[in-house]
Amino acid sequence: MLAPKIVSTLMPVLILSPLLLATPQQIAGKQESNGTDNADALYQQAWALAESGKHEQARVKLLAAIHLWNRANERARVCQAILQIADYYKKTNRWPLAIYYYKQLQDKTFPTQSRAVALNAIAQIYAQLYQWEQSLDYYWQLLNLARSSKNSSALVSALIESASVYARQRNLAQAQACLSQARLMGQQYTDKKSEAMALYLVGEIYRNNQRPLTEALNAFTQALAIYRQEGDLQGEVLSLCSLSDVYLALNQKQIALEQAKQAVELLEGRARLSLELAYILRASNKTRLG
Repeated sequence: MLAPKIVSTLMPVLILSPLLLATPQQIAGKQESNGTDNADALYQQAWALAESGKHEQARVKLLAAIHLWNRANERARVCQAILQIADYYKKTNRWPLAIYYYKQLQDKTFPTQSRAVALNAIAQIYAQLYQWEQSLDYYWQLLNLARSSKNSSALVSALIESASVYARQRNLAQAQACLSQARLMGQQYTDKKSEAMALYLVGEIYRNNQRPLTEALNAFTQALAIYRQEGDLQGEVLSLCSLSDVYLALNQKQIALEQAKQAVELLEGRARLSLELAYILRASNKTRLG
């Protein structure tokens, strides 16, 4: 009798991937993490390209990063990247594209501060394009947002910018109304530079529209005092030049010359300081490089 044959069969060994053993939630989390990492890498590449002057390539990388961050619901990062793209288009005077991207930031899921920055930028673009009504519309949107979020700085800025637009339209009553509110807010929140800007603009309105020049002198003098107190060289020089122009219009030539001389001396002092710093930096570099 023949002994039964014992057939040996090899049992397959199944090696399971950790991903196959994971729950659906863990898989989704892993994919989301990979997407975020890829987006972060694209963002870093975009910065490197931008710093080397390759702005168009940087923009493409940023758009790709935005797509991945959107999928991962990383709203803060999406907001930051969109703002950078919009700023790029604004700086390169590609107004329609800049406006398009700034408008994307009006989604209420984005931070209020970023929405305020975008509204202000859109209003500025329309003002540069002499589209006054559109500019004012966005400044008023900014005013409403600033009031609702209790952002005093944005509120003062929007009032001053609105006044500037009204002044260009020669609507002096509205310009002065906005400036009065801005000055009140500036004093209330000790925002001295905004107050100085408002005073300077009041002076410009009086000077450019041939209103009482004594009022222009008063406004420019107050602005000058604040700019000096705050150490704002640019504001100080602008105020001195405007005072010089007004005194010249009043036929007070000696005072006009003195104001202009002060402005020139300030600028020359800044130039000398910049030159000295350049020499110091060059010497330091030579020492380090041997």
